[in-house]
Amino acid sequence: MVGNFTLSVAERGAASIIVADTDVPLGESTCIKCGTCVQVCPTGALIDRVSAYQGHDESLEEIKSVCAGCSVGCSIKIMVRNNRIVRIEGDWEGAVNHGLLCEHGRYDPVTESRKRITAPQMRKNGKLEIVSWDEAMSAVASQLMENKNEIAAIASTRLSVETLTAFKELFAEKFQSKHVTSVEEGVPTEVVTRFAQTHEGFEGKLDVLRNADTVMCIGANIHHSHMVAGFMFKRNLSKGTRLITIDPESSELDYMANISLKTQPGSDLALIRGLQAVIVQEGLGRTPLSLPDAGQLIEKAVSATGVSLEELKQTAELLARSISPVILFGKGITAQRDESLIEELHRLAVLVGAVDSERHGLLSIKGESNSLAATLLGMDTTFELNGQKVVYAAVGDDYVSRSLTERASKASYLVVQASYESKLTEQAHVILPVTIWAEQEGHHINLDGRIQTTHKAITAPEHVRENITVLNEIALRTNMTLKSDWQKSHSGAQIKRDIELKGKESIL
Repeated sequence: MVGNFTLSVAERGAASIIVADTDVPLGESTCIKCGTCVQVCPTGALIDRVSAYQGHDESLEEIKSVCAGCSVGCSIKIMVRNNRIVRIEGDWEGAVNHGLLCEHGRYDPVTESRKRITAPQMRKNGKLEIVSWDEAMSAVASQLMENKNEIAAIASTRLSVETLTAFKELFAEKFQSKHVTSVEEGVPTEVVTRFAQTHEGFEGKLDVLRNADTVMCIGANIHHSHMVAGFMFKRNLSKGTRLITIDPESSELDYMANISLKTQPGSDLALIRGLQAVIVQEGLGRTPLSLPDAGQLIEKAVSATGVSLEELKQTAELLARSISPVILFGKGITAQRDESLIEELHRLAVLVGAVDSERHGLLSIKGESNSLAATLLGMDTTFELNGQKVVYAAVGDDYVSRSLTERASKASYLVVQASYESKLTEQAHVILPVTIWAEQEGHHINLDGRIQTTHKAITAPEHVRENITVLNEIALRTNMTLKSDWQKSHSGAQIKRDIELKGKESIL
C-alpha cells in the first residue's frame, strides 16, 4: 500500500513472527511513521502511544474532513472525544489518497506542542497584555485606517479559500494595498502559474503517478513534504516501475532509485538541456526536436552538474525508453523562479512522451494545502517591506520562518492573527487569537485543482474566533463590506475560471 516494505515475516510455521527489516527494533528500522500498519492491523497488536486507551470506538465521534498538511489533500476521519482529537485515520473512500496518510497528517495534529493563544493581546509599555476583543479590534482598525496606503498583508496558505479570498478582498481591493502575499511567497507555485498562462492544462494529476513505469523526481523531496504522493509510485517499484531522483541534497528516496543524480546547485537547466541533447543524439525522441548544438549541451551539462557522461546517458535512455514516464518537480525547481526551467522541463516531457494529446505526465507538487488557491489569487510575490508602516499577518496555525519573522518585524506596527505563540507573535503590537484547522469549516484546493470541503471537528476555546470572522469584523469597523460567498467575489470567480481552464476538477 505504502511501498516502504518495512514489515515482513520471519521464520516459518508456528514460529512465524512479524519483524521490521532484518528483525531490528521498529525505531531503528526503515519505518517512516505513516501509521498505515496501525490502521490496518486486524488484531490490535500494533497501536500508537498517543491515542491508546483514550476510548472505545463507540465513545468516539467521527468527522470526515481533509488534511491541511500539504497540497495533496488527503481525506481523513477525525476521531473526537470530549472536544479533543483522539486520533486521525485515513478515509478509505478518499478520492485522492484512498485511505493512506503520512506522519504529518496522522500524528502531527495530535501531538501538537506549541502554546495556544486563547485571548487577544496588545503591547502596552513595551509588554504584551491580555485585552478585550473590542479594545484589540479598535486598535487594529484605527491603525489600518490611519495608514491605509502603507499596509503590507501576508497570509498562511493553510487558511481556507474563503479566508484567503476575504483577505485578498479586504487588503488589496478595500485598503488598496499593493503588497498582499502569502507566507510561501509563491515559491512553490508562482513560476508554474505564470507558465500555465500560455500553456493551459500542461500539468497532470496525481493519478498519473499510479500508472507510471518511470518517475523522474527532480528538485522535490516528496518523502518529507508530500509523502502520500510518493506512496502512489513507491508501491509499484517492486513491480518494475523505475525511479530517477535528481537533487543536490540526499533524500530517503535515493536508496530506492534506479538512478540518483547529485547535481550542483543551480545546474538544473544545464542538466535538463543535456538530457534533451542525449535523447536527440541517440534518436530516442517521441517527437522531433532540432538541437544542432547537442554536443555542446551535453558537455555543458557534464561540467555544470558534476554528473558523469555515463550517468547522463543512462538517465536519458531510461526516461526515453519508458512507455508511460512521469516527471515530478518541486521547490528545488520552482524556487529559482526561472520560467525557462519549466519550459525546458515541458519540452523534455513532450520529447519522451510524458506529455502528449492523451498523457499529462508533468506534475509540480506545490506547497501547503491552499498553495494553489493563494497563487490563483495573486498572493505569490516576495514579501519585502518598501515603506509600509503596518504589517497584517494572518498566519493561523501555520509555522512562520525566521526570515519572514525578521522582515515582518521591521514594520512600525505589526498585527498577528494566529493560533499559537511564535517568534512572530513575540514581536507583535496586537495578537488576535484564531481557530486551528480542525475548529473551522471551509474549502481547500489541492494540487490537482480539487475543491474539497473541510469540516469542523472540535470547538475552539471561548475567546478564540474564526479567521474569516476576524477579517469581516475589521471590514465592519472600517466601514467596508466583504462578499459573503467567496465563489461570487471577484477573486473567487477568478479561481473558479482558472481551475476550469486548466481542466481541473471541482468537488464541492
